[in-house]
Amino acid sequence: MQAKPGLAAARAKQRAEKVKPGTRTINKTLTALTMIFNYAMRNQWVDRNPADYVEHARDERPLEERPLDFDILTPSAIAKLRDSAIAPSYRRGKAVTNNYRLLITFAVFTGCRVGEILGAPWRDFDWKSGQFHVRRTYKDGHFQKPKTRASIRRITLPTFLIKELKVWRLACPKGKHDLVFPNLDGLPMSHTNLLQRGFYPALRRAGLRKIRFHDLRHTFASLMISNGEDIVRVSRMLGHANASITLNVYGHLVPKEHDGSGDRLASLVFGNKVETGYDSLVASAEGDQENSNKINELSGGQGGN
Repeated sequence: MQAKPGLAAARAKQRAEKVKPGTRTINKTLTALTMIFNYAMRNQWVDRNPADYVEHARDERPLEERPLDFDILTPSAIAKLRDSAIAPSYRRGKAVTNNYRLLITFAVFTGCRVGEILGAPWRDFDWKSGQFHVRRTYKDGHFQKPKTRASIRRITLPTFLIKELKVWRLACPKGKHDLVFPNLDGLPMSHTNLLQRGFYPALRRAGLRKIRFHDLRHTFASLMISNGEDIVRVSRMLGHANASITLNVYGHLVPKEHDGSGDRLASLVFGNKVETGYDSLVASAEGDQENSNKINELSGGQGGN
């Protein structure tokens, strides 16, 4: 039986209208098509890549109206997750279980990517400055340089984390790769084992929803920004190429309350002249009760009386 011309296209259109794929899904599909056609070009199966002529979809909605593409843990959820993660157990001074608790804690308080954590060597820690120097990642069974120049960065660690790392170093399984978070044989830990044996079980024990390990990175960035940290500093800690990338992803979390920055700029430019002008205005309104009351109301109840 031969299908009617245009029937497949009509069905595909009908399914697309019903599903209504989001911007992220569209762009991921386009990326996959680009890779497929690039492979075909390398093998000389096609002459050109038609996906190169298709622009990525853009979400035109304001940042605050866009759905979040990540799952953020609250501070209390982080504490539950940490307590529920497996801590190392020892036999004769040697670790017999992986230190998933410290690994998860490290992810939350550094914002590092999973490959940067699994590939981290002890030599990249500066104990005097309390910093971790990101310059190696582990992915697809190989050690590699970080994905971009900006990804090579220094991250200042909280004091409690430095202390826990120093204790862990004494019992950490030794291996030729000098890994901070190896498996029990001192070799690179499998990403799958990290998730299936460490991360997902910790989420279940903590009674938390299932999230991606990468969401710990989003949690770090989101809590830092909402806590008032400078967006440029957070961008550097994340290893973004520029702050605009960070703003595009997390801009809706930047505190919007009045921070006095405008007043500080005015003070820098005009000194005390701004206040003097206000005082003069109030003084000129003396004797005119109506104007005095209006000024008092507009200034939040602070009049010249």
